[in-house]
Amino acid sequence: MLNIRELGLETVLVRTDLGSVAMRDRSSDLKPKLRAVLFLIDGASTLGKLLDNAGTLHNILLTQLDELLSKDLIRPASTAGVTVYDATATRPIGERGHARPADLSPLMAAKMQLLNRLEAMAGQESDVLGAELLDARNLSELANNAKLVSIGLEPIIGVDAAQRWWTDAKAILVAWRDMGNREPKREE
Repeated sequence: MLNIRELGLETVLVRTDLGSVAMRDRSSDLKPKLRAVLFLIDGASTLGKLLDNAGTLHNILLTQLDELLSKDLIRPASTAGVTVYDATATRPIGERGHARPADLSPLMAAKMQLLNRLEAMAGQESDVLGAELLDARNLSELANNAKLVSIGLEPIIGVDAAQRWWTDAKAILVAWRDMGNREPKREE
């Protein structure tokens, strides 16, 4: 069964036919808070946008979305070939074509992306695992620590989801390594 944490932040969620009926039917056994979350699913907003809008309540929203997904009231817009994260999620260039902030080193930017993905997949458990990522002093160390994090994720989110996190982590690390190699060396 698909878990909401297995979906990429770029995944668009839609209501199923059952979800549309449950949203309109006041006599259904759907809790009012879940009905309110169901109203947020507009078929255009990405999971990342929904979580951003939730602010500090994003972990609660993840739990509610997972419940809606398990009840077959929502689904990813494209159920064929659901991926954890699309290719743009690992690029140093943002989805709107904006370059990364000039004041961030490739190491810091990679840490930020990895931590964001970790939090999206592991929720509250990400604090402990994220410390491994923060301790890295270079991209090579970050890669080693990210592998350790993926192993630590297995009992929390499952082997398949942990493997998808590791695959995405490798893409992030390679993208930032390549970006760092293209930057002109600063004279000190």
